[in-house]
Order: sequence, then C-alpha cells, then structure tokens
Amino acid sequence: MHSSISRIFFAVLVVALLVAHVNCAKARTVKSCREQWMDNDSKVLHTTPCKTRIKDERGRFFAVINGKPYFHVTVREFSVSSTFGRFDTQNIAESRNFWPLEGIVQLENLRTWSRAGSTAPRYATDGHHVFNQWKLIDGADPASFEVLNAQLTAPVNDDEPDSEETEWSRDKRNLYYRAQAVPHANPANVRRISDKLIVSNGRVFEINFDEVKERNDLVLPSTP
Repeated sequence: MHSSISRIFFAVLVVALLVAHVNCAKARTVKSCREQWMDNDSKVLHTTPCKTRIKDERGRFFAVINGKPYFHVTVREFSVSSTFGRFDTQNIAESRNFWPLEGIVQLENLRTWSRAGSTAPRYATDGHHVFNQWKLIDGADPASFEVLNAQLTAPVNDDEPDSEETEWSRDKRNLYYRAQAVPHANPANVRRISDKLIVSNGRVFEINFDEVKERNDLVLPSTP
C-alpha cells in the first residue's frame, strides 16, 4: 500500500515539476528591449523602448541615424534552459546603446577604419578625422594612421581568428592609447614589455586604467 502511494506521489511530483519548468521557460522567453541614448561621457540622456530604425550602417559599430553619426553597441541577455538533456537558449533582454560621435563629421565619407587589408571595427574615419569608438582622436592623421595589435608589433587585423581587441594606434607623429596621444612616445619605436608597461626610445610608460603615464623613476637595464 505504501509502495503504491509512493509511486503515485512520485508521478504527481514529476508532472508538477515539468509544468513548472515549462512555465518558467515561457516566462524567460518574454523579451524586453530598450534603447539608451548617451552623451560623450556615457551619461544616459534618455531611454526608450526599442523600435525599428533606418540605419545607414558604416560597419559593425558605426551608423548614421536621422542624419547624425553614432557609435552603437547592442548587449543581449540570455537564458539557458534544459529539457531531458536538450538545451534551449533564449534572448530574454536586449539593450541598444548609442553614443554620438564627437566633433564635426563628414557623413558621406564615414566608414570603419581599414588599411591594406587590416580592419579594426571600433575605429572609424571620415578622411579628415579618426575616431576610437565615439571619441575623436584629436590631431590624428588619417593618411598615416594605423591600429596596432595588443603587443604593438604590427597593424591589427580583425579578420585573424586570434586577433585581440586593442586600444593602441599610431600615425606618423604620435602613439595613441584609446583616443589620447602618449606624450614623449615615439610611434616608430615602441614595444610592450608587460601587461602594464611599454617602452619607447628608452622611456618607460605605465598603463594606468584609462591613461598612460611616463615613469621617470623606472630605468631600463643597459644591454651588455
């Protein structure tokens, strides 16, 4: 008698769990979507529900919308559920983030940066200016500009499967970290010696969060 009751209870419990799983899965598939419009300091100016927009895409992260240039990134939140060993991935939330490009942009020429087969999707140029994300790289020369790989040894190529996202670039005059020139660095003579340190013309520079500072207290050992 107890065995029969246990089997019935177990069967009811399994059904209840399956129903709960299905209901939870359905709840997770409800997708929310919002648009966030930023200023140049990443302060959210306003948030709106997502809507279909006509975007003149200029690469993976750049577009002209309503006659204005933007750097945009979409962040998606996923939920993974399983049923009898089968996994189901659902996009349950989405945030579309937009930053206006700094300065006066020549819209007709705006494009993702590329040079001699190398591409860097978070950099753009309009032929007169160069941008790192939405930030104007002040004084950068588009004709000689190139984005460097993380080791500073060669131009980055986003088509390579092991390419890394990089924040280094240079032109004939300057070495740049993100959108800022590194004072006293020689763009033609630079190498990375650790995660935080680079060397240029015998000077040592330290990467400190969002800037690079020269370390006059550090001296490189002389070569024999």
